[in-house]
Amino acid sequence: MKLKLGYKLTLSYALVAIISVLTVALLANSLIQNHFRQYVLLKGESANKSIVNDLERSYKDFGKWDLSSVQDIGSEALDNGYIVGVKNNGKEEIWDAHEYDLYRCGNVIHNMSEHMRMNFPTWKENYTVKNYDITVDDKLVGTVSIGSFPDYYSENDVLYLKTLNKVLIYSSFIALVAAIIVGFLVTNNIVRPISKVEKITKNISKGNYNQRIDEKVDTVELDNLIISINDLAKSLQKQEDIRKNLTKDVSHELKTPLTSLQITLEAFIDGIIEPTKERFSVCYEEILRLNRLVKDLEKLYSYEQDHSDINKTKFNMGEIVQNIITNFESEYKMKNITVSFSNDNLTLNADKDKITQVIINLLSNAIKYTNEGGNIEIRLFEHKTGIKLIVKDNGVGIPDEDKEYIFERFYRVDKSRTRLTGGAGIGLSIVKAIVDSHNGTIDVESKEGKGTIFSVYISN
Repeated sequence: MKLKLGYKLTLSYALVAIISVLTVALLANSLIQNHFRQYVLLKGESANKSIVNDLERSYKDFGKWDLSSVQDIGSEALDNGYIVGVKNNGKEEIWDAHEYDLYRCGNVIHNMSEHMRMNFPTWKENYTVKNYDITVDDKLVGTVSIGSFPDYYSENDVLYLKTLNKVLIYSSFIALVAAIIVGFLVTNNIVRPISKVEKITKNISKGNYNQRIDEKVDTVELDNLIISINDLAKSLQKQEDIRKNLTKDVSHELKTPLTSLQITLEAFIDGIIEPTKERFSVCYEEILRLNRLVKDLEKLYSYEQDHSDINKTKFNMGEIVQNIITNFESEYKMKNITVSFSNDNLTLNADKDKITQVIINLLSNAIKYTNEGGNIEIRLFEHKTGIKLIVKDNGVGIPDEDKEYIFERFYRVDKSRTRLTGGAGIGLSIVKAIVDSHNGTIDVESKEGKGTIFSVYISN
């Protein structure tokens, strides 16, 4: 049978509390009984010595055995449960409790025995007689035999033990209740946020990614769980937004050229316009653009999925950058842009073609988004165990709210999707995929209206 976590934890606390309390109670009771028994035995031995001392004092006071004094001592001892017999040093009997009052002696022994059996059913009768020498001034003047139950518990002793046991029981009960209450509070403190996490995760599984857990907890593991769930929901929401935007963007990128081709071809078919070489060229350009888009998507998929398809070779990174700058010369000179490059002729062990694509995409972006008369600075230098490439421009920059999305497919800061800047928003996604496939890093710093800096690190 399945139980809720709260019930399980509460039952566990209760079980642990019960076992702990019972263990402590049993051990405490056992220790108390043993120590108290030792106390009773010592008390009995002390009473015996007191009788011996009284007899020695009586002999010393009278200079001989005085029957009346011995009888008073013996009678008082009998009242306390001690059967006394006194003999002189010649072993002659001076006084004996049995001869003095046999019935009373029997009655004392019987009452003491019944008293012990009533309070301690497992008690075994162990009437014991001990003999002691009586000496006065280092001279043996006689002997005394004292019969008693060494482990006899008086009424006060029994009352004390019962009171002690009651205190122990009450304390154990209070401790048990306190443990259960504390266990319930601790359990509730654990279960409440877990229940909320369960509810939120169910909502997330249904597609409600805007759900967040605002529960404050003081348990590290639960706090980390809540943070992880919130991060998961945020990530899923982001991915859902990207998915929706991707569908919209792909349809937009395909719809525009396809619609243009459809209209043009329908006009050819209906004879509305005359098919000329120039018009066929326009259609051909649209087809080429569609083909480039599909190829870019294929590249992106390939880079993201197959990191093993990397053909690493050693090549001069500086030469590659310089060649790419030369290839773009006509484009940046048309906008009167100055491109500076500090070349250290550094060697990199990586996939030459893919790294070339990274540089092309970054430089192409920098030229597109740098205004006429602007500046682009490219730096290449050793960093840690690899090479760092910096592409810095003083162009339009990237708004803060767009920075975390610029590497997503089809994401463009230019929401109008004008063709003046060209591209479909896949270039930086390809750059990120290539860098990731090399276990590298790419960072962006930008301020709107001030420019952008891309930093790429690839280890050798």
